[in-house]
Amino acid sequence: MDRIQQPIEEQLLIRYCAGQATEQECALIEAWVAQSVEHEQLLRQLMSLSWHADLLRVVPQLDTEKAWQQVYRKLQGKTISLPRRLWMKFQLVAAILIFPLMMTFGVLYYDAVQPAEESVCLVEIRTNPGMTTQFELPDGSKVHLNSESVLRYPATFAKAGRRVELEGEAYFDVKKEPERPFVVKTPHKTQVEVSGTTFNLEAYESQPEIHATLLTGKISFVFTQGATRHALKLNPGHKLIYDVATSGTRISVTNGQAEAAWKDGKIIFDATPLPEALRMLEKRFHVRLNLRNPRLWKEAFTGTFTTQRLERILEVFELSSGIRWRYVSNPNKAEEKTTIEIY
Repeated sequence: MDRIQQPIEEQLLIRYCAGQATEQECALIEAWVAQSVEHEQLLRQLMSLSWHADLLRVVPQLDTEKAWQQVYRKLQGKTISLPRRLWMKFQLVAAILIFPLMMTFGVLYYDAVQPAEESVCLVEIRTNPGMTTQFELPDGSKVHLNSESVLRYPATFAKAGRRVELEGEAYFDVKKEPERPFVVKTPHKTQVEVSGTTFNLEAYESQPEIHATLLTGKISFVFTQGATRHALKLNPGHKLIYDVATSGTRISVTNGQAEAAWKDGKIIFDATPLPEALRMLEKRFHVRLNLRNPRLWKEAFTGTFTTQRLERILEVFELSSGIRWRYVSNPNKAEEKTTIEIY
């Protein structure tokens, strides 16, 4: 790791990770990265560290540069290569950030975007099972990301528009910029086109439906049926459900409380059908709930839960509707989720 074929300045790497490097400087970094796998790994680690520090807003509270200088002074007189110095700096700050980073995983990675044919930095944020996180996008828009979800977006939005990609569930509070449309790309060749708006969007790759709930503003849900492109406009207080298999859509009226309660750590059922209620509980508690009794499909529930355990919520269901439930063993040893049978 100490062998460097082409010297590179530490400040240049820092500017690159912050998205402040010029086109010529980016080319120098790319050449340096191409020299070895170690250089590539180092750059990725520095990018991840830079993104985490910004996301958690800890830089104003943590004087990491001062701490690094104290360590560096102790090492004066020793010859230390740039990669090793940067790696030591990474370890120092990572040690400070390790606890909050246990809550959510994020990584900033380098990619080439086509057809623009220019290199950009993309941010990818992932949430662990049963956990949520919140953050701001480069334009000031706010996002809450639900359990087992992924959001990708450029470190700097283009002048022509703002595009992000979602796999999972997120609540968006989009900053209004009429000259720069905001688009959320979702699985199954669908997307949501947004103006200044608050809305909840649930689009898991493995789920048979996509749900879009508009609270304020305007959105259009865009999908393709055959060779035809459709765009359905939603009004505030409307929820759209898109059937992936049939490309069918249906719209219902809602106040949005049940759909967006997860971002505040709540579970709200408002005459919620049992299958949908179980799906909400699966996301919250990282379990698999198998509904075995067809009679229960039409059951609906109303209530609000905050800190209650899953068992307590199922006991309430049992008292109100006579359902029964039990833990069952899973023959698939690779399955990480606990399975509960509803009958």
